[in-house]
Amino acid sequence: MIERSPDEPAEESIRRTMQTCYDLLAHHIRDDLGRWEEWYHLHQWRRASVPVAIELRDDSDVIAAHAGVEQLRLSTGDTLVQLATGTAILATDSVMAALEIASSAVTVGSLVRALSERATEESAREMVRDLTESGFLEVR
Repeated sequence: MIERSPDEPAEESIRRTMQTCYDLLAHHIRDDLGRWEEWYHLHQWRRASVPVAIELRDDSDVIAAHAGVEQLRLSTGDTLVQLATGTAILATDSVMAALEIASSAVTVGSLVRALSERATEESAREMVRDLTESGFLEVR
């Protein structure tokens, strides 16, 4: 914990605190530059105040992969970042399959059926809803 000592001037405390933070950051990115590479996007990330629950209709809603997604190679594994919101998820095989299938617009029902080959229909439907609510998929 960084604390200001009673006899330390405020300006010195602020300088020391910021330097400690930057030293810690440098320590973490020195071994894995991927931890820093995408931070230039930080100012672009605007998270919606509260995610709205989306009700998806199987055969009438067409869904597609959102264009504003980047894949990062991090030491913890490949990660997808939605650039408009800053939302990040691990690029698991199931997530990548969902985005690949939705790269050409498909109905929600056909996407769920295709994903149900890898998981239960309930978990496939939940994944599609979660990916849509977090901005990785979009209803058209």
